[in-house]
Amino acid sequence: MLGTTFQNEERRALLAELETLLAQGLIRRQANGRWVPIASVPQPPGQARPGGNELAPVAETTTLVAAPFVRSDPAVEQLPEEAEGDAAAIAPQALLRYWRSALRSDPRGTITEAFDRHGAVWHLISGKGGLVPDDGQVVRLRIALDALADDFRAALIRREANENALAIGWPLAIGRRTGVPAIWPIGLIAAEWRRTEGFLEIEIAADDVLVNPAWLRGAARSAGWKAADLEAIFAQADGIGLEAQEFLARLRDAAASQIRGPLTGAALASQIDTAAQGVFDAAALFLPEDSSFTAGSVRDLDAIAQWPEAQLARTALAPLLGLRSAFAPTELPAINVGSLNAEQIAAVRSACAKPLTVVTGPPGTGKSQAIVSMAASVLLSGGTVLVASKNHQALDAVQDRLGTLAPDAPFIVRTLDPARDIDRSFASVLAELVQGHAGRARPLDIGLKERLDALATARAEGLDLLARRSALECEIAEHLDRIAAHQRFAVAKPAPPVAKAVPETRGLARLHALLRRVFAGAPKAMMPQATSLSALEALEAALARLRSARDALAESPDVIALTEDIAALAQAVLAAQLTTRANLSLDDRDQLDQAKADLDFMGGRASPPPDLIRAVLTHRPLWLVSVLGAPKRLPLEEGLFDLVIFDEASQCDIASALPLFARARRAVVVGDVRRRMLWNGWPDFGAESSGSSGSGYAA
Repeated sequence: MLGTTFQNEERRALLAELETLLAQGLIRRQANGRWVPIASVPQPPGQARPGGNELAPVAETTTLVAAPFVRSDPAVEQLPEEAEGDAAAIAPQALLRYWRSALRSDPRGTITEAFDRHGAVWHLISGKGGLVPDDGQVVRLRIALDALADDFRAALIRREANENALAIGWPLAIGRRTGVPAIWPIGLIAAEWRRTEGFLEIEIAADDVLVNPAWLRGAARSAGWKAADLEAIFAQADGIGLEAQEFLARLRDAAASQIRGPLTGAALASQIDTAAQGVFDAAALFLPEDSSFTAGSVRDLDAIAQWPEAQLARTALAPLLGLRSAFAPTELPAINVGSLNAEQIAAVRSACAKPLTVVTGPPGTGKSQAIVSMAASVLLSGGTVLVASKNHQALDAVQDRLGTLAPDAPFIVRTLDPARDIDRSFASVLAELVQGHAGRARPLDIGLKERLDALATARAEGLDLLARRSALECEIAEHLDRIAAHQRFAVAKPAPPVAKAVPETRGLARLHALLRRVFAGAPKAMMPQATSLSALEALEAALARLRSARDALAESPDVIALTEDIAALAQAVLAAQLTTRANLSLDDRDQLDQAKADLDFMGGRASPPPDLIRAVLTHRPLWLVSVLGAPKRLPLEEGLFDLVIFDEASQCDIASALPLFARARRAVVVGDVRRRMLWNGWPDFGAESSGSSGSGYAA
């Protein structure tokens, strides 16, 4: 009936009929708005071929039968170590395709399934022994292909050439969604599969269970939870899972009234009754679809892998891929909006100048204060900043601090915050700018801005002088220690013994004559020479040169006083500048309105032009994003932001972060090396070829 025109009375009658069929469980509504009938459930193997034509009505057969597996724990193969220099020979596009494949190997996402799709895109499995490996081990499940439904086997064949990843859901929750029976995997485990002769082999490499967000929402409604409270029980960073035992402990606390029977994973159910409701110790295979958490990053990496090297060099990916940055080295004035120590200021200066900066330190060492000053320095220079994390609490802390720079100006865009029900994209921000009111710009005192830049420059020069003086003092102290050691252990040389006169025989006279002729004709370099200075004299001469170099240094300004002056002045200058940038004139709004109309005319899936993206960023220069959620909400364009900052990087994997590197010109990676670190694996191209520099502190 698509395309048919209805009168209002006919439309209401049709909708009422659809609601009746929905209440009877005979139809369901898809995500695209289409109504489809609920198909029959395949008979268990032995009664009818799975996926065949012999189907039993739902009213008669409500049991789904699992395909049995045999579990094994094979030895982990040790990969041979690569020779040094191999990484430098890998093409940048090949590295990007590798990380794309690594990202695609995690198919977990938001999953809600219908029973009529069993044997097509998902399939029950059963067996004994557990699904997750011990530390340093892998688990392999072996399933006879004949035990799987025909449609599921066909789906595997279609995917075999492109992807060999799937999600194992365990345990399973059965309930109703909009009045229709539905099934949710509660925990999601990433796995890889391959077909062998007559068998499907599934390998699980990590004890890492992700909670299905779709179940969190459904369970909250059915169990009387507030969604935010239930999410807090399973609180983890996006894309970071729990160990199985910890996951089970939290699940038992959260859904105790819904659990049916023991919940261990050691002996999975061989069948489930679709008419029952609750949480069951059962597991199923789920083939990946576009609902996976990493789908947006995978699409971005597909596109980035097609970029030529010259385009990649114009992004923060350059130092990671062994390319020289296309941008000439420049150092922005590094300011601070609070009290910073020397190590923190060094990190801010590196972020303002280097293509890549790595900042490490345990909790409580002031990394967040450094991040705020990095962002403030770039914003002061008229730039744009992207702050990314998989930890929403980390983004909350950064937002609270950065929001105080200009509390009355809407210069910050927070794309995703589940706790406050915030979900904003580039399109929604553009609409907000167009529909908003023209504001009044706050006058910016150019003299104050120049004064702030001068203070930052003077402090940088002062810190450099202090660093040079400190290095010279260390060398002087080392030479003094060595001189003292020489003087302490020096002993007088004994007088050489007096040689007795020995009559020279004819043979000895001939030998002396030969030696005189040889050395007389030899080059001077071959002749034995006396040293011009003793070791002690050489040390004393070097000490004099070091002292002379130290005394020649100019006096350093008071960097502590300069830091305090910068913090006081930065607040006033930034408030005025950010307020001015956040407000749009009537002409600005008209131009954005016209550009939005052109974009809408091309269709919702059209990519916004780069000029329009940069115009929006001019008025909203600071974006806070979730790493995995950014590709869906932020257009892919090279070097959009002057700086991208990854906070809590120890919780982030490399592949998910790469699309955000591509959206910026420079990057800062901030984390605690003592925590689980997923940033290992950057190719070591050397400082000269990568053009990168790191800065670490633990003050």
